[in-house]
Amino acid sequence: MLQESRPKRPGLCIVEGCELHASFGPPGIKRCWWCKNHSPPDAVNHKVKRCTHQECDVVASYGRIVPVRCRKHRLSGHINVVRIRCDTHGCDRTATYGLRGGRPERCIAPGCRTIASYGWAHTKRRLHCHRHRELGDVNLVNRTCEVDGCQVQPSYGPQGQRALRCRRHHQPTDVSFRHHCKAEGCTTTPQYGPPNGRPVHCKRHSEPGELNIRVIRTYERLHGRLDAYSP
Repeated sequence: MLQESRPKRPGLCIVEGCELHASFGPPGIKRCWWCKNHSPPDAVNHKVKRCTHQECDVVASYGRIVPVRCRKHRLSGHINVVRIRCDTHGCDRTATYGLRGGRPERCIAPGCRTIASYGWAHTKRRLHCHRHRELGDVNLVNRTCEVDGCQVQPSYGPQGQRALRCRRHHQPTDVSFRHHCKAEGCTTTPQYGPPNGRPVHCKRHSEPGELNIRVIRTYERLHGRLDAYSP
C-alpha cells in the first residue's frame, strides 16, 4: 500500500490518472495520499478536525469558534460550531429555511444582528461585524489596502484604474475614488442631500433644505425610526 509513487502535483490523489484532491492517508501518518474514491478501507480522513480529548478519534464539532471537541467530550460553554443554527436571537435549533442562493452570515456576538464581515484568514469563515471584530480578524468581504497588514478599505489608486490603497498609504500620483461634493473644485466627501435622497454636498456647500443623510441613515439603522430625530 505504501509503495505507490507520489503524484507530480502535490495534494492530488496518488492513483494514476486521478485529478481529485487527496484527503485520506494511512493511520498514524498525517499525510494525505488518496481521495475518498480510491482510499483503502483502513485509511483515515486527515482533513477533518478530530476531538482533542486524549485517545478520542471522533470528528470534532463543538467549540467556541472552531471545532475542538466531540459531543461526548465537549466542555462547558462549547457549542456546535459546525451545523448551521437559526440566526434568531435565543434560538438554538438547526436552521432549515433560508434565502434562495444562500443566507448571509451574522455576527456571532450575543444580540448582534449585523452581517459578519470579519474572521480568521485561514478559515475564511465570517464571524464578527466591524464593531465586534477581535484581534487577528481580517476583512473577508471587502477589498483592503494593498499594503501588507493594512485592513483599511482602499479609496485611492492610479487614474483610470481601481482603488488600491487607503488614504494613509496612497501615492502622490494616486487619485481619490470616493464620491466628492458636487461643488466645483471641492474634494470633500458629501454628507448632505435632499430628504430621502443621497449625499451630494459637503457641509460647507450644503443648500437650504438639505439634511445630513449619513447621520439619518445611522439613526435609522440604530433605532429603526425617524419620528424622534431632529437635525
